[in-house]
Amino acid sequence: MNEIKAYQKARRAMELLCAEKDLGCRFCCGDKPLRMVLTPFQGVGSQMSLLENLERRGMSPNARVVLTYDGDVTYAFEQQFAISESDRKKLLKGFMTLCQAWRDLLFWYLHDRGVVMLKDLEEIQSWAASEEADT
Repeated sequence: MNEIKAYQKARRAMELLCAEKDLGCRFCCGDKPLRMVLTPFQGVGSQMSLLENLERRGMSPNARVVLTYDGDVTYAFEQQFAISESDRKKLLKGFMTLCQAWRDLLFWYLHDRGVVMLKDLEEIQSWAASEEADT
């Protein structure tokens, strides 16, 4: 199933990007909307150097960014969190790719188990359009 590989690739790419930026990430896909929480690394052994690095970067050790996907990607900063514009764009793009891969994987998972059939897709799309019109 290519959807599994696409999801794994997107998730791994996001994890590598976060690690490169000294961020931990947690993908929350068990409820709606999809969320990813990004936090500065906080290993026990490197706690002091982490605090010094965060201080230099102007970031609180308890800071976090919450990325949310519910059709559009939004984000919210909690406490002081320093990130460059280019890094923010990379993280948002990676998160969007991950969410799309998750959505595709979930659809085909449900389809393969007979929960959702391709013939139901038209009905789902019209329901989604009517929901959108109501809001």
